[in-house]
Amino acid sequence: MPDRSQDPPTPRRRLGLWAGRLLLVTGSLFVTLAALEAGLRLAGYQAIFEVYSKPSIFWQHDDLLGWSHEPGAQGTYVGPRPWPIEFRTPISINSLGLRGPEPDPFPDGGYRILVLGDSLVAAFEVKYQDTFVARLQKKLDARFEFPVQTVNAGVRGYGTDQSYLWYRERGRSLAPDMVLFLHSFNDPENNITLHRLRRPFGKGALAPGPDGALELRGYPIPRYPLCSAWSLDAEFEPLQTDSATVRGFCWLQTRLSDHSAFFTWVTLRIRRDPELLRRLYGVGSTSASRAARSSTRLAGFGSGALGLIPAAAPAPHRLTDRWILTRQILLALHRQVIHDGAEFVIVLPREHWKKMGPEKLGATGIKANFVEMRGPLGGALADRYIRFHNDDHLNETGHEILADLLEDIIEPIVAAQE
Repeated sequence: MPDRSQDPPTPRRRLGLWAGRLLLVTGSLFVTLAALEAGLRLAGYQAIFEVYSKPSIFWQHDDLLGWSHEPGAQGTYVGPRPWPIEFRTPISINSLGLRGPEPDPFPDGGYRILVLGDSLVAAFEVKYQDTFVARLQKKLDARFEFPVQTVNAGVRGYGTDQSYLWYRERGRSLAPDMVLFLHSFNDPENNITLHRLRRPFGKGALAPGPDGALELRGYPIPRYPLCSAWSLDAEFEPLQTDSATVRGFCWLQTRLSDHSAFFTWVTLRIRRDPELLRRLYGVGSTSASRAARSSTRLAGFGSGALGLIPAAAPAPHRLTDRWILTRQILLALHRQVIHDGAEFVIVLPREHWKKMGPEKLGATGIKANFVEMRGPLGGALADRYIRFHNDDHLNETGHEILADLLEDIIEPIVAAQE
């Protein structure tokens, strides 16, 4: 009988050998990761969102705005993830879906200021009494013989469009004497964005119609998949801007963030390596979107901590002009406020005022107000003085400085009402 031990393996046998090796490697990897997970749990590590608050904390789906605060919600906002905890803030949402106390019935002769904006205004990082909105009320109320009230209408993640729609449909019922809008560095991008990766809710958008008037697009708002990204294209139509690579990374990250202490440990080390972090941002993204994310800080203000997965975006020529659109939304907000008989005050980055066309904005009566947020030491140490160490948002000192700067802008306008 011939000896076949030296014969080459058949295709079926080769497949069995590879399957066995793959099973062995997979089993070894699983055992190793399980051991690492257990060891890190014993060492005190936890999954990211077992410790920190999700960015969408207190949000609810909103048919008009995409999301809004859940009226009556209470809890604690913990962050910044995944760094050592710098804030653990008690948050209360009133019956109007706004942060802070219930707006008191206002007596005749009082002055009410409605403050619109995003996370800078909502300011979940500090206690309510330490926010610039609350500090501003205290300063102005002490300055004038009549009562002054500030109402915080800021919502994390809002663009100019959502602030405008909220005011037009809901906020004007509060009959403010002044609307103060803090325009952030990322507002133009938010105004053309319908859904971001990892956000539980998407939104609609405003776009010019055939007659030039703004009209709603992307309504009714669909339930976007969590790991998808959508924006307005050059024709103001919804365009999916993610990729298979980005969706895969997002799917993996969202699950690990919820369940894995090992992922927390890896994330901490990645964030300490700027070059590696930069390379991860580039996965599945265009060079234009990478460049955009390199300058996401709000000029003069602050922005939320960046995630590990890039926020996908198509090449700029495929998107509408966000600056012109933002200008149109600002003009619509201004017209509505003036029509309601209130003063309109906008604070925005100087470079945004230039990009949106100062001559066209100024011709309508809009006056630009700029604030320079710098600590007393100036230079590179300024941000560390007015912001949290690992988060771009303002700390208590930053809010105090901003309140002082806004008082200088607003006090003469309120004084003219005496």
